Amino acid sequence: MKTFLKLYFILAILTSCNRTVPCNNSAIIPVFIGFSSHDFDTVILRQFEKGGNFSQLVSSYTFIKNGVDSNRFYTFSDTTIIDFDTVCCAQNNLMPDNDWQLILPHKKDTISISAIESPKTEVSCWKCICTNPINSIIQNGQKIIPTLYQYRRYFNVDGYVNYTKSGYATFIK
Repeated sequence: MKTFLKLYFILAILTSCNRTVPCNNSAIIPVFIGFSSHDFDTVILRQFEKGGNFSQLVSSYTFIKNGVDSNRFYTFSDTTIIDFDTVCCAQNNLMPDNDWQLILPHKKDTISISAIESPKTEVSCWKCICTNPINSIIQNGQKIIPTLYQYRRYFNVDGYVNYTKSGYATFIK
């Protein structure tokens, strides 16, 4: 009986090492080039059903720079990144499962992001984390190849906070 249990335990370990894990979606990070922190006052993020030609609104979020959302706006030199993912109780990253619009009322501009091509992938591993690539997007009617992007975020809210963000950047000029 002990031999059977040992054999069963070894077999269980060996088969669990080669299991296939589906990868998570990657976020799209809008990187505003040539924008100063003064160019942003309010940003409206609209989430739409994918492939619905921006006619089926799923949800809408408003981010106010000088309000509770002030720590979401990360400006360095002439570049601004808006951190959409830390809203209570919702995942607000720009993800491939939807189409998106970023509305900048102060500049009277709308940036549309749609047709996000992100193939579902999986890997064989044990306790690993992987992400699906984003091969292309349509930004304001033009096909864009996003760039794998990572940045380090520092801000001070009740202490020093430091974290790294990664995803695929679309550069907005």
